[in-house]
Amino acid sequence: MSLVLRQICVVVADLDKSTAVLQSLFGLEVAYRDPAVTKYGLANAVFPVGSNFLELVSPTRNGTAGGRHLVRRGGDAGYMVIVHCDNVPAWKAHVTALNARIVNSPTYEHYSGIHLHPADTGGAILEFNRDVGGDDPSGSYHPAGADWQKFVRTDIVEAMTGAELQSPDAEKLARRWGELLKVTPHRAGDEWTLQLDSGTLRIVPDTDGRGEGLTGIDIKVKDSPAVLARASQLGLAVNGHIVTACGMRMRVA
Repeated sequence: MSLVLRQICVVVADLDKSTAVLQSLFGLEVAYRDPAVTKYGLANAVFPVGSNFLELVSPTRNGTAGGRHLVRRGGDAGYMVIVHCDNVPAWKAHVTALNARIVNSPTYEHYSGIHLHPADTGGAILEFNRDVGGDDPSGSYHPAGADWQKFVRTDIVEAMTGAELQSPDAEKLARRWGELLKVTPHRAGDEWTLQLDSGTLRIVPDTDGRGEGLTGIDIKVKDSPAVLARASQLGLAVNGHIVTACGMRMRVA
């Protein structure tokens, strides 16, 4: 059963400010703002990053799961890891057998998905989804809108290639995600790697004191020194090849 790291979702307190940061830093454009998220008390913006997607969501009222996540993580933070698969029912049976609860099952004409309870995954909500056109990286993908391809901007960014989760017990989290995704975790020093059919998940120790969570993304850019210089000009924290923005460690290479 194939798996593609297709989308990362981040919760932010200020959607407009965070949107402007991504536009200025990476030259990304908003392809879609999904009206369906309003029922969860959220507003969103979906950016194509090559043929992958980075989504920002922000609470619009009190008492939302997204708002509680902001409080729990101490500010802007990663929220969801979303993988495109070939058979949602088969993955549902697999994760249910591993005692992972399904908390949401979005279904549309050509699209379906399942969201797993973060208490049963650790680190983040894990979503398996499938769009009938999604086997083609440039094909249809419901969460990004009907014409997302028109908003792809590759002058600066080429692709989103991976994501990072951290935990005080990185090995435990890596093994849990490994069994959920049917991937064998590989260790290099204190970091664990889960290689999907497309995209990589890295599990690292908690290094910032924020506890377990989705903490970073890997972005392939055309000119990393230029991006890092732009990040400094924008007042963003830069440490080597890592830029901190929207509460995430964005590794550019």
